Amino acid sequence: MDVSCMTIAQAYSLHPQAVEKAIEEEMSNMILKGVFGMVPKGENIPGSLIIPSKFFIKDKGSDGNVELKGRFVGDGHRENEHIYERKSSPTASSSTIFITLADAAEKKKSILVDDVHCAYLNASRGDLPKVYGILGKEMTAVLIKMKPEYAPFVREDETLLVEILKGLYGLIEAGHTWYTHLTRFLCNMGFVICEYDKCVLEMGESNLVIYMNDLLLTGPEDEINKVFDMIEMEFGDRKRKSGPKFKFSGMNFDIKNDGVSVKIDLENILDNVKGDVETPCANNILSITEGVEALTVDNKEKIHSVIAKLLYISKRTRPEILFGVNFLCTRVLEPTIEDAVKLGRVMKYLNGSQDDELFIKINRVARKVVMEVFIDVSYEVHHDSKSHSGMMITMGTGTVLAASTKQKCVSKSSTEAELIAVTDFLGQAIDTKNVSQEIIREEVKLIVYQDNESTINLMKNGIVGDRSKHIKIRFAWIKEAIDNGDFE
Repeated sequence: MDVSCMTIAQAYSLHPQAVEKAIEEEMSNMILKGVFGMVPKGENIPGSLIIPSKFFIKDKGSDGNVELKGRFVGDGHRENEHIYERKSSPTASSSTIFITLADAAEKKKSILVDDVHCAYLNASRGDLPKVYGILGKEMTAVLIKMKPEYAPFVREDETLLVEILKGLYGLIEAGHTWYTHLTRFLCNMGFVICEYDKCVLEMGESNLVIYMNDLLLTGPEDEINKVFDMIEMEFGDRKRKSGPKFKFSGMNFDIKNDGVSVKIDLENILDNVKGDVETPCANNILSITEGVEALTVDNKEKIHSVIAKLLYISKRTRPEILFGVNFLCTRVLEPTIEDAVKLGRVMKYLNGSQDDELFIKINRVARKVVMEVFIDVSYEVHHDSKSHSGMMITMGTGTVLAASTKQKCVSKSSTEAELIAVTDFLGQAIDTKNVSQEIIREEVKLIVYQDNESTINLMKNGIVGDRSKHIKIRFAWIKEAIDNGDFE
């Protein structure tokens, strides 16, 4: 049995005494935050408004010690998503986090991080359509022990029907409800939401980044301490974490040498991996051999899970594996033994470079901040004759943002392939520049590097000759961006 995440019944079979404590702790949070509204027995609630709910338990102990934590969640898949105007919440990108910390390191700003306790449960559903849930027998028994006044509401099957009054985890609108609640509070404090990244707020000399329930604050020490004092007064006492070493958004950071190093722990994903190689991909990474034996269902699920984890890592701290992982993502539906071998090579590469860190630093040119974007293409390398695009953005040292993707259309020449790559990535580069200017409060010069002379000339001078309509549109867009001074 996978004991990392269990139902109540599974947890009772392993740790019966610890289970009740875990339920009590979660119910205490629910009571404190006013999550439940009791529904009288016999009240007729339409079944379409009652969503299934689950209570999951995780063992967060280590070294053989049992430490069970409970989480009550709703099944948002059963909600009518069409009744909500907004269902998703903005989340800070890794590039935003990297730039914020690199700016703090360069300017010697203080750094504080925190995760808001029971974050979503702080946010009232307000005028949103009503939603109800059912508490199972075990949860009901614990809740009645803590709040005897709820006993008259217990139904004949020893369960409780409750109205969900707060942003319960699992509900499709919970994330946006929390974001709205948090930003309203912060704006009342004096923060202003940035235009180009709604998860970055600024006040005075301080920046605040929101990553779900995690908060990152940089600025003068006295200023950010006052901010956190007010946050803790509103959402509960928490232990503040400060640099130079800390964890945020699943990544480990270390402020040093006027920059920031970042890495993600790989121990769990590299269990049982033996050996190492110098590169993550062999020359045949894009080849697909017909007739190779398919993986079994069990192995197919395992390889899918591993590739998803590698994609998360590659988009953050290990951009050098992104090309290979991007290809493997296209193979997860029908993976073969050949794909497993290619995945094994990526794993061996990581196994031999577990201690590698991504180091990011803002390097100035004539006292000005320069953002450099490198865009390149491998022409006609896929089995269907499509090309592959790659991009890397840096502000001096280290990769702020990387991308690697197969092009969606077949290009008639390498010049067209290069143009497609530039237009696909340029908007993202300009957005990153705009976000960085808000964070560091300085003008940022954007320089795009391209190694195809024909493409460069066409970008500068405009398109000539007879080309398809979509190519003409791409050239016109780039030419306009150059004329507007968006990049060099």
